[in-house]
Amino acid sequence: MSSAPNMVIDIRLSLLACDAQSARVLTTLDSDHRTRKLPVFSVDIKNFDTPQNALRQQLGEELSSQLSYLEQVAIGIENGRLVCDLLGLVANRDKFRPTACDWWSLFELFPWEDWRKCTPKNVADVLLPELYLQADKQEQKLGIVSKLFGQNGFLWHSENIDKRFEMLYQAALLPEALRDRSGAKISVRHHHVAVFGQTMRGKDRLQLGKSISRLRELLLLRPIIHHLLLEPFSLGDLQKIVENTSGIGLHTQNFRRDVLRAGKVTELNAIRSSGAGRPAKLYNWAKPLCSAVSSAVIPMPRKKCDC
Repeated sequence: MSSAPNMVIDIRLSLLACDAQSARVLTTLDSDHRTRKLPVFSVDIKNFDTPQNALRQQLGEELSSQLSYLEQVAIGIENGRLVCDLLGLVANRDKFRPTACDWWSLFELFPWEDWRKCTPKNVADVLLPELYLQADKQEQKLGIVSKLFGQNGFLWHSENIDKRFEMLYQAALLPEALRDRSGAKISVRHHHVAVFGQTMRGKDRLQLGKSISRLRELLLLRPIIHHLLLEPFSLGDLQKIVENTSGIGLHTQNFRRDVLRAGKVTELNAIRSSGAGRPAKLYNWAKPLCSAVSSAVIPMPRKKCDC
């Protein structure tokens, strides 16, 4: 009796880790040893009920134990291969380092997404003027630009990262657009990375944007941020991780008040002292954390923007 045929698929992983300093995504290098790409794992799923479990098996127990969250966000055929895109979260990136992979700053890949200190300079000085120019006084197009980039009375919504990427791509403002239209290899000068971001192989940066969009949507639905933050933690740690993940600057006093009122954390009888600043009270997550209803979200009161 013959054994069942293999069912090999490619799993492309958009994996994020975050701490008080930065949000980072797992990347590796393409065959040219210059271009960054998302890590891809070829797995046989015939004996597994989900691609997530197949990936965990391939990674092994040590690495898999660090994956605190995995979700399928897309699946499709690319170059004749079945590709499954997974969003993953890791609380401690130092313990998750597959061979030939490293952690890259999220805002170096998407610099226009960093609104922690109001409208980014690259958006105000470079991207928006070009987008408005290309809109050519057409009211509908001008409105779409304003809505996606939080202008003219519109609120900037962090979960629209993929839509902003696609708009910039269509406007030929991203290196990938120039590469795809000309067929030439494109390198980004260091001082341009702060405006246009670090390019990635193929459509990897777009797919990463779609995965981060999904994560930012989840921030509005349930307390998924707990998958990124190890216990115990201070409220300052929690605020920084929410800010670094969402790209939104938060009002410190309102954030702390709202988190405590919402009952998402439990205060410990412990203080963390540091060389700089005041000692910080420490907290654990309240147990159990509800993961299904909107009332369980981490509050995100925005800091007032004066620009």
